Amino acid sequence: MGSKIQIGSMLIIGAICSAIGWMGLYPGGPDDTSVELAQKLLDGGATAKIAILMGYGGMIVVLTGMVMLSRGMAMGGGAGSSYTNISMILFMAVLAGMVTALGLEYGSTEAGSIQEAATLQGITNAGGAASSLILGVSMILLGVGIFVEKNLNVSTSILAVISSIALILAIFLSGDISITLQWVGWSLFLLGTILIGVFTLRSDS
Repeated sequence: MGSKIQIGSMLIIGAICSAIGWMGLYPGGPDDTSVELAQKLLDGGATAKIAILMGYGGMIVVLTGMVMLSRGMAMGGGAGSSYTNISMILFMAVLAGMVTALGLEYGSTEAGSIQEAATLQGITNAGGAASSLILGVSMILLGVGIFVEKNLNVSTSILAVISSIALILAIFLSGDISITLQWVGWSLFLLGTILIGVFTLRSDS
């Protein structure tokens, strides 16, 4: 019971915190270049730092919850365990990437020059594309696992798969369509995460 409450709370609180950080406070956008984003972060002051801490911090909490959820399903030996066993490992990889990205992006807010900040942003952006791809695959596997095992509401698996497809496609496309897919993908990911958290809290096991 304690684990269920812990996982559900982490998913809900983490997703809300991340949404506030990225969509409410973060000064940049997906169409900004590394130099433009670096300048906005340098100019953003305390607000930019809070946005980064909430955005990445919330995602770190979410991913930790996803690792625990996948691990529980994998160890349970149910119909979806073969899928969630892989998703657990991939979530751990994304989690490590998020911790690294937090340090790099926070460092760009305290860089000594725009060139230094832009370099850090360039590294963060490069890693972000890989993280989005791995996260997308992780969520697809978790969604399939939930659908097969039927331990949570099927709507959570549908949102997980749709958000993942949008995030993956955004990596390989460019221009406005890529930006739109990023917004759709991340919005559905956060919504789906909250729903998974809610149904986890309401689940019997």
